[in-house]
Amino acid sequence: MLKKTPLARSTVPLKKNKPLTSKSTTLKKSRMKVKQPDPKYIQDRRLIENMKNTKGYTGKPTHHPDYNIWKGMKRRCNPKTKEQSSIKYRQKGITVCEEWVNSFATFIKDMGERPGKEYSIDRIDNNAGYSPENCRWATASEQSINKDNTIHIEYKEYKGPLKVLCDKMNLPYKVIKCRIQGSKWSVEKAIETPIYCTHKKQETIYVEYKGQTKKLKEWCKELELNYYTIKGRIKDNWIIEDALTIPIGQLRKKKGACYNEKQV
Repeated sequence: MLKKTPLARSTVPLKKNKPLTSKSTTLKKSRMKVKQPDPKYIQDRRLIENMKNTKGYTGKPTHHPDYNIWKGMKRRCNPKTKEQSSIKYRQKGITVCEEWVNSFATFIKDMGERPGKEYSIDRIDNNAGYSPENCRWATASEQSINKDNTIHIEYKEYKGPLKVLCDKMNLPYKVIKCRIQGSKWSVEKAIETPIYCTHKKQETIYVEYKGQTKKLKEWCKELELNYYTIKGRIKDNWIIEDALTIPIGQLRKKKGACYNEKQV
């Protein structure tokens, strides 16, 4: 019988994955590019951390109460926006300084926080851009004075906006403005000419009927009568009983009238 011969084993050794040594890991780490943080970013984060005492601020720039003002300022000066206000800003050449465009923290550092919710950013010179030297926090009334269409006058020792002078002298601003711009009056004539009130107070008619004295409007409402018809009857010397009892369209029986008028 033939004997079975064992199979010959290959003498070539199998390749095995070599375990990573400490030297290989250090080499790979050294080859990797480590991104270092931007120093400007670190500075902004430090400024933002100092603002954590602000009321309603959680630590993120978008949560800051003044963030929308900074964002709106950049939007108005952005050439890509199609808003009408943005077009006017571009025509005048108004821009935001480089320090404020790229950093909200720098904007807060230079301007400080708003004194209140009624304040917003205002440019001192309307023809200049947004910068620390040309910006301030101002209310809506203060900003209304600082506009391109603001009327500046000279009256005696005063030089400044017309609206401020009208507030000091208790004069109606719209009337004085209409006199100067519309009627082409001089400043002295517009301010010194007295303002006459042409509005007359409406008279209140009191009527005595059935032992009670009430306003004519109250009687008409109670009796479901037309106020202007009854008022015309009384003006034509109708008796109170006839004016209130005779149906509309019929003639009166007697003439004469007795009613009391009091002005309020």
